[in-house]
Amino acid sequence: MLGSIPSGPTKASAFVEAFFIAIYMQFGCYVIYSQKNNAFYIGETNDFENRLVQHNSGYFNSSSTKHSNDWEIWLFILCKNRVQASLTD
Repeated sequence: MLGSIPSGPTKASAFVEAFFIAIYMQFGCYVIYSQKNNAFYIGETNDFENRLVQHNSGYFNSSSTKHSNDWEIWLFILCKNRVQASLTD
């Protein structure tokens, strides 16, 4: 659950939750942004939540994202499969 809502779930909150579930279960192309570096990074994954943690923890030693730990989602494009995600990337 994305958070507790005292008056119960709304259509909007159900949509947001469904959207994030879809992101974490499908391949997609993503754009993340670092305010510290004023930089964008484009990649593809089928596990965005884990990939964002990896970018923010310096897991990718040779990546341009290793210089910052404040990466945030800027855009995510759902794709049918890894090939489409790679082509979109």
